[in-house]
Amino acid sequence: MSESDSGSENSGDEGEPMFAYEKLYHSAQDKKDIMALPEIAREQTLSERAQKVDRHNQDLALRRLLASRSRDEARAAKKAKRKAGSAGLDENQRKSSRQKTTLGGRKVGETSGAIEAYKRQREQKGKRDELRRRDPTQSRRRSRSVGSDGSDDDADAESDLELDDRVGRSPSIPKDDPPAELRDIQRARVGRSNFAQVCFYPGFEAAMINCYARVNVGPHHETGQLEYRMCLITGITTGKPYAMDAANGRPFVTDQYAKLAHGKAIKEFPFIACSDSPFTEGEYNRYRKTLAVEDLKMATQGKLATKVVDINNLINHEFTRDELNEKLRRQGAFDQKKNVLRRFDVERDLSFAKANGNDDEAERLEKELHELLNPNLSWGTSLVKKESDNKGLSEAERVHQINIRNQKLNYENVRRAQIDERKAARKAAAAVARGEAVPNPFMRVRTVAKTHHDVNDASKTDSPAGTSADTPKEAAKSNDSSAAAVKTTPVKPKNGFMISYRNTDDENIAALDMDIDIEI
Repeated sequence: MSESDSGSENSGDEGEPMFAYEKLYHSAQDKKDIMALPEIAREQTLSERAQKVDRHNQDLALRRLLASRSRDEARAAKKAKRKAGSAGLDENQRKSSRQKTTLGGRKVGETSGAIEAYKRQREQKGKRDELRRRDPTQSRRRSRSVGSDGSDDDADAESDLELDDRVGRSPSIPKDDPPAELRDIQRARVGRSNFAQVCFYPGFEAAMINCYARVNVGPHHETGQLEYRMCLITGITTGKPYAMDAANGRPFVTDQYAKLAHGKAIKEFPFIACSDSPFTEGEYNRYRKTLAVEDLKMATQGKLATKVVDINNLINHEFTRDELNEKLRRQGAFDQKKNVLRRFDVERDLSFAKANGNDDEAERLEKELHELLNPNLSWGTSLVKKESDNKGLSEAERVHQINIRNQKLNYENVRRAQIDERKAARKAAAAVARGEAVPNPFMRVRTVAKTHHDVNDASKTDSPAGTSADTPKEAAKSNDSSAAAVKTTPVKPKNGFMISYRNTDDENIAALDMDIDIEI
């Protein structure tokens, strides 16, 4: 096996990456374990692995360079042998008395100067690698000093080696400050409650820039559900005033707007349009794709860590007297007191105007009072909250009211069902009376209980007893007709048409005449 073949096999075996999963991890479980480490230990481990990957890539580049030069030398030697064979030179038959020399002028058997230079270059490279392993911070400076002491050929070879290394590797982001992930952006997210808390603090705008917000962009055109976007806060501006709720529940007025950027698109949104909920994985992926399409870079973890520190410093800011007065002035605390006093004066003047019958003045004062109570604010906001009817009720009272409402609703539903059933029964009875339909035997009808039976009823004694004995056929017919009469008894309801129904067993037994006389 030739040297070139062995070099190619080694390069093929060692060309595999040291870390197969995302260039820094052995597997997904290894990444999970490293991410679970403390921040200092995690960054140290990732830095060491990055250095190992760089050294591995450099070694691969050197091996490739050595293998290529070995192949070139073998190819040149083979070509020289081919030329010698074609010329018919036979060393055994034609031995020269003079010393053989190469094309460069050196004698056969002497070492080449290029090979010696390459060996020196390899030794210097090994020394630099060893120094870089021991002290990575001094590697660049020492490599420059060593390179300056070397020859021009060594410098050219080193530049070729570095160029080969750059070509073999794709440009990547420095490992010391990787791009931010979703959990890093979650820490720098600002919601409407956070805006309401610190929007009047000194240094608010500087701390909010380069933070992130989850903004509502309206309902989806197909599903109708609200859609949100991950946006970068690029600045704070002013606009039409609107109302917000403070942490204590009291509304206040502000004219501040956030300039939010989704990719290259920038738009102003009020603070109330920002959600307090965390970002979702889909929103994060959409934001990353937008940045990739528009050729923008994601913020790094170091920048977001700095923003988190700025946010904490803003929240824990200690106010001076002047800063506190400025905050109260911007928050409208002083104006609110003036508005209360002005409202009392307007209400007093309004009562006097109504008492004196001055309608024009009363109308003007009513408009002014309405503007004081309900100022014209944008985005559908108001300083007056709509109080619910159940305010101040306990849980048991609210449940009792709900039960009463449900009972009324059930009663109304049952009443409507009964009315519909009666209408359907009347329509069915009318159809039976007209002969358009057959009576329903399972239909609910109104019955009258029969408590006694009159034995002397004329309808039962129409025919004498002797005739039934003399004529059995007629008696059988009469019995059949009486049985039919016993089975069904027509009843004429109040609406004017006949409804037939079957008698019960008790009614049939009561209709039989046993001719038994009981003497008391």
